[in-house]
Amino acid sequence: MEIEVTKQNDAPLLSRKRVTAFVNFAATTPSRLELKFALGTQLKVNPDLVIIKHIYQRFGARRAKLIAHVYDKKELLEKLESEGLVAKHFKKVVEKKEEQEAPAKVEEAPKAEAPAEKKEEAPAKEKKEEKAEEAPAEKSE
Repeated sequence: MEIEVTKQNDAPLLSRKRVTAFVNFAATTPSRLELKFALGTQLKVNPDLVIIKHIYQRFGARRAKLIAHVYDKKELLEKLESEGLVAKHFKKVVEKKEEQEAPAKVEEAPKAEAPAEKKEEAPAKEKKEEKAEEAPAEKSE
């Protein structure tokens, strides 16, 4: 995989650089994580400070255009970029957090309440049916 950087625009107010590059590859389109590490090593920055904003590829071509942001600090990256995009770049961290939260959610759900509600609904329906049967009998007299 070869990365050819074509533009680098500084954005000093946001403490980041906008990088436009072309990627040549042999097989499938590289993932965001692969591109993040390759671009980080080529630009000689920490790969954790790189976010791949867009990957543009034409069908059948072995070349793609990518637009990335390179931040000065990780705090700014997390503040300025959307949560979904950040989650795509740090999947391992997100997966670990979900595993820790998942058992807690399972324990909170009480299993005994669901059958009890169903039992209460059935007698209520029977009472309504009984009232409906009694009302026509009174009118016929």
